[in-house]
Amino acid sequence: MAASVNQLPTVLAAVVDGVDVVVAAGAGVRANDARRLGARLTQRGGVLLVVGDPGGFVPDVVCSADQAQWEGLGPGHGRITARRLCVDVSGRRVDRPRRSQVWFPGPDGTLEPVVAAVSEGGVASDVRRLGSVAAMPGTRRAAAG
Repeated sequence: MAASVNQLPTVLAAVVDGVDVVVAAGAGVRANDARRLGARLTQRGGVLLVVGDPGGFVPDVVCSADQAQWEGLGPGHGRITARRLCVDVSGRRVDRPRRSQVWFPGPDGTLEPVVAAVSEGGVASDVRRLGSVAAMPGTRRAAAG
């Protein structure tokens, strides 16, 4: 049985006491309850990941992704080989909002920045990492951010 929205702060407080990382929806949590839970998390060294509407929580960091592009599929055939996302990071603990394009997942299963390579004609093109190859010869790997 699921807890009602009114019980959410009490349930989260109990979970915070026993678990280091808590994932929950923030909608329905009032600002004063969110501040108390934040203080409890800080005291215990815990982390709260809020999914969706943050409700009364004021997130330290906000991450979102959009513009997903799948690669490898043709009209009616093919196999998905890669997915590119635009990732936005902002929040009160971020010095400035950032937007980066990443391969998700990269060849090793982690986020990999999309590397921009400049061809001989001076036109930028995207280069996907294949295996352990970081970039095309004669190019530098771009830093994420």
